[in-house]
Amino acid sequence: MTSTSSSQDLNNEPKPELNFSNFSPILGLEVEDRLAWEYPAVIYKTLDCEAPHDFKLKLETGVKNGDCLLACFAATLESLHRGCITSKDLEAPAAKMRVDMVKWIKQNWQEYPLFNPEMKVHELMWMAHDMGATPDERLQRGEWPNDPEGRMAKYTEICDRIYFSDTEMLLFSSMMQELRQVTLVFRTWRCTGRGQGQGEMISTTPDPSVLEMNGLTDFILIDMAHVGTVDGFSAHYKLLDSASLAGLQEVCQMPKRRRLTKNSERAGSEGSTSGPGGAAGAGPQQQVPM
Repeated sequence: MTSTSSSQDLNNEPKPELNFSNFSPILGLEVEDRLAWEYPAVIYKTLDCEAPHDFKLKLETGVKNGDCLLACFAATLESLHRGCITSKDLEAPAAKMRVDMVKWIKQNWQEYPLFNPEMKVHELMWMAHDMGATPDERLQRGEWPNDPEGRMAKYTEICDRIYFSDTEMLLFSSMMQELRQVTLVFRTWRCTGRGQGQGEMISTTPDPSVLEMNGLTDFILIDMAHVGTVDGFSAHYKLLDSASLAGLQEVCQMPKRRRLTKNSERAGSEGSTSGPGGAAGAGPQQQVPM
């Protein structure tokens, strides 16, 4: 499925193709390109898929430097590719995911993303990262202008450090559909209470009506937990062990690598001031109820 929007960039020149190599240097490491992987462990679901049975069963990616949602994207693709989590550290894959997503966002700046036919990419970024910013942030950074070129300049200033949210979920889904014909749908659950064991669904991304409009009925359905203070420094995303990822997030040992172990929900608690999720974590850990 392809978008019917224009394929021109800001200079009215054809967009270059996104070519993903097997490995890319990120944070001084050679990082595998997860967007180029095959996904043999795919389990398709429909939107009426039942809610998670246990909201305490979550994958803590260990990435708490502001890239936690990107780490969830990376872990999702690893689950679909390997049927488990074998990476001992998801920080570099999350950073690689940011590089790839920012590249795609800039190349599609004046396009309508596949799963939002009403707003162009630059309008979505303006809404999320200018209009959605706090008054202090807008005063410090300066308000974004109305023209796409001016908004591109503002986005470029902050794209390597902004926190991703449901807007980027929408764009990630659009990107994966465009590049790989893989339909990812995210259900986000606000998890609170003891051990973050109570869940309330707050959004489905992309919008179900847009999915229906595109004739899509079966999806890779990802349940995402949102924990910590909303829009605060402790806000954090985790993957729930449910829907299409049920049973695919076991943290496994790879030969000749440090063993990864399970932990309780207390081991991945939030509460640092270094950005959403706090300081850098210690690798992916599957949380189990006590």
